[in-house]
Amino acid sequence: MSSPKYNKVRLCAFRLKHNLPAKKFYALKFPETVKDSLKNLVAERDSRPKDKVGIPITSLNEALRASIPGLIYIGKIWEKIWLYSPVEIPIDKLSAIFSYWLDTEFPDEHPNKRKKGITFEQRQAVMQLLSNPNNLKWEPVTLKTELWKKYANGTANITEDADGFILLPDILATQLSDPNLKFKLSDETIQFYRCAPIEGAGAELISWPPLSYTQKNHTYYYSIVLTLKVQTVPFQPYSQLQCDMSIRRWSSINDTGLLPGGQASSVYIRTKLQWGEGLNPYGYTEYFQVAPLVWKGEPKWDNNLARLLNEFNRIPYTPEQILANPTQALNLLDIPNICMTYKDGIIPGHKVGKGLPPINRRQLAEQIALLLQDDWELIDYKRFKFKIDTKQSAQIFDLPKPDGTSWELPVPEKEKGETEEEFLTRTQELLNKQEGQRNKIKKKKTETEEQFNLRYEQLLDKQQLERDKCQKKEDETDEHFQLRYAHYEKRLEQLSSEKIRLCEAISNCIGKELTIEIWYINESTRDALIKAIWYCLGLKTATTGTHNFPDIDLTITIRTQEIGKLAERLALSTDKTKKPNSKQREEAIKSRKAEVAEIVNKMQPVTGKVGVLVELYGENHWKPEWTDPQAAIRLGFVQEKIDRVSKFIVPAHEELKKKYEKVAKDKGRELNRHEQNEINELQEELPQKTITSFLDLLRSLRVQIAPPRIVIPSVTLPNPLTYVGLWLVNRTSKTSAHGKQQLIPVMVKMRSDSQAIEAIFNGISDWIPYDEALRKINLKGTSIKGDNNELKKEIKGFIKRMLQTKELRGKDTLLLCDAQNIRRYWTWLQDKEISQDGIVFGTESPQMMPKLRVVRVRQDGETPEWYALHDQEKQKVKLFDNLMELEQISVATEGLFNTDSNERIFLSIGQKSNTMPKEKLDFSKFDKPQLPWSNPAILELVVACIQPEDEPCHWAVLTHELRRMALQYKDTLARPIVLHLAAQMADYVLMVDEDSSEDE
Repeated sequence: MSSPKYNKVRLCAFRLKHNLPAKKFYALKFPETVKDSLKNLVAERDSRPKDKVGIPITSLNEALRASIPGLIYIGKIWEKIWLYSPVEIPIDKLSAIFSYWLDTEFPDEHPNKRKKGITFEQRQAVMQLLSNPNNLKWEPVTLKTELWKKYANGTANITEDADGFILLPDILATQLSDPNLKFKLSDETIQFYRCAPIEGAGAELISWPPLSYTQKNHTYYYSIVLTLKVQTVPFQPYSQLQCDMSIRRWSSINDTGLLPGGQASSVYIRTKLQWGEGLNPYGYTEYFQVAPLVWKGEPKWDNNLARLLNEFNRIPYTPEQILANPTQALNLLDIPNICMTYKDGIIPGHKVGKGLPPINRRQLAEQIALLLQDDWELIDYKRFKFKIDTKQSAQIFDLPKPDGTSWELPVPEKEKGETEEEFLTRTQELLNKQEGQRNKIKKKKTETEEQFNLRYEQLLDKQQLERDKCQKKEDETDEHFQLRYAHYEKRLEQLSSEKIRLCEAISNCIGKELTIEIWYINESTRDALIKAIWYCLGLKTATTGTHNFPDIDLTITIRTQEIGKLAERLALSTDKTKKPNSKQREEAIKSRKAEVAEIVNKMQPVTGKVGVLVELYGENHWKPEWTDPQAAIRLGFVQEKIDRVSKFIVPAHEELKKKYEKVAKDKGRELNRHEQNEINELQEELPQKTITSFLDLLRSLRVQIAPPRIVIPSVTLPNPLTYVGLWLVNRTSKTSAHGKQQLIPVMVKMRSDSQAIEAIFNGISDWIPYDEALRKINLKGTSIKGDNNELKKEIKGFIKRMLQTKELRGKDTLLLCDAQNIRRYWTWLQDKEISQDGIVFGTESPQMMPKLRVVRVRQDGETPEWYALHDQEKQKVKLFDNLMELEQISVATEGLFNTDSNERIFLSIGQKSNTMPKEKLDFSKFDKPQLPWSNPAILELVVACIQPEDEPCHWAVLTHELRRMALQYKDTLARPIVLHLAAQMADYVLMVDEDSSEDE
């Protein structure tokens, strides 16, 4: 096997090369006396005690941000500093905005009938305090990076000198949105504007005017998003500035809808105030602010920002007009701009795919690096090279994939070459295509003659390369065909052996009998699931009934059941404005559970384990979303005496087919070629989808292909070794189906010498088989209650008790924890507290528990995006207006990476998912905007505390390899298997789905 050629990953994150020169800013505190007076107004308006109310400062902050581009940062009024600016902005200008804000938030007659009006005199009394120059004073502050400190564990301290860390993202965002600064993306020219971050701290920019993609006479608009935020890494003495890149799609088709159930769509608004240079002395670009738009019987603004902005500069469109013609509201050539984000599920759909391919991400990152090169540099990690002893380690499950809907491995045939006539025809088609490209290229208004000529020459060079590659195809040689055929035979042999291994694993982990039930809506899905079971297990026939494997004493039974009324909406209000309360939801779920039990009890009784594959409509079908019966059906199957675990599959091909057939029928026509092609593409995915669903179900039934032993040559690791995944099932009152918060800590355990998978959760005292834990957690799991300190105490107490159980105490154990999931309650996992010297459950000093190792993982927005660099090969990249030769990048690198500066930090990168586009290295968003793209996310591994004789790298390797130990295709899990299984236990706790995200 040849060694990897991509041995370096470059993060889309920057670190300072040196201390920055001291920089002066002006800071403004929100006066304490005004806070008290405002709370009096809120208490009177809301008819609530003063100590129970907050100040509606959000709309004021948003209005300031939209109206005063000169402000660098706007914080919370209870923070030490409220506003930061490079100059002293006149207080009288701020006072005008304060006055509009008071009138909007505290009107004489409130539009909400449950709230009281506030008199003009009451508002004026507060206004006098706000405009008093003794209450509002700008004070000079100086940013000095040399003053930044470290915590005791060596991690950069970003709280003690908060000014610098707060300001850094906004300072850089202001620099990147300079009105004279233009970036290149492929050959497009883009400019960034500051905007309000969707969530959390940091700064955000969007490209404007938007980019566009036209399909079937409709133009779809989208922007590039840059999100800047400061992150710390444990034991690393410097912070890093993370630069995430994504796509934001704008609603672009007339008569756009809104999502049901009160889900908001963010509307970005850019207005321009003509209040003089005092508000914007440096000529910063205007700021896009965000106002949520929701459906409440009609489209409405969900906060006061739009009304407040309307006071300064009239917004020309109402919510109804924005939905009726969102492209008109974009106002591409002027200001104001009103841009409604597109979210999955909005009708009509958007044809631009999610995500930004690596070639574009790299081009932007390198341009930003070039711009900031005097002070900042991109961060690189190098490949950590290791080997696994494949003979002694667990053999990864590797089931060859069938070819499309044929359900077979394609038999290779010797390829014939082209005739001269075929070659000439293909050549002419290429020449015609290239001529069309040359005819289409036009000079843009924003580019000079020289820039246009350069772009035209680049097109000619590209076309010349295409012509050079256009060679006549010759007959395949016998030698090449034999190599391909040998590979086919090897895959056939592998398919046969993996089927046997899977059957043996089922017998070892479950027992002699397994029944798979298929509860279906569409016969096509039912048949595909039967085929998937046949394919995976090597059944003689793809039929229902009993299938015996006498050699391994295993019986598999397949039976089907039309799902019928179970797939109907829950008996809850379908009025989008009348969200049911927790009691109503509980009753609806209870009713559906009873319906599940009634049908199951009428079926023929079975012995042995039962797993259920359930076909159910996708989330876009359920309007409002609280009518989705999935959680209720799942809980119905785990009821006592029903005892089934389940896996759901969405019939995307059938849903799309019904949608297009309805449209065609309404228009009196047949399905067009484009519609049929989309349906066929989804149909082609069905075999892979159903196989994956079946394997997922087996995993939930605790089927493990082999004991998860990992052997590193020449390294002595404990054997047996216990792997434990810690997870906190955390359902807030909003995401719980019965409207109550649920906090249930769970652990999942595996051993390197066993196929058994066990779990434990708060509420039971003994470890039980994993599938039994799934069935029991909703009934027997005990949610932890109390104030924040009590929650911390109880959750840490659970962890400590579990580590002292006889199954773990004194045993070599690797404990895996997800930082984002549980650090709020086990604060030792936070960057500033995690220690190499031992673990902490209270105020005691770190203590090393015998034979325990702890590795913390995190991802999901807290780890940077990346691209891999080739050791030798180069490619040309356009940075601003210059073509530069840089390392060739890869879109599919996997492995473990580290840095010399921190021996406890590793980056784990999994395989490129099989669902990602199989495009070549120079695939750009502008080549195929319709294609989605998602890069494998970095999983950061922090090897926290290990035993004195241990090497950190060995435990990083184990954690990385545990991502590949699942019963599935060769795709890598997002987390190590024990953490993955622990996280999945949350699916069996009563809950509803959270809102979908606009970030892509």
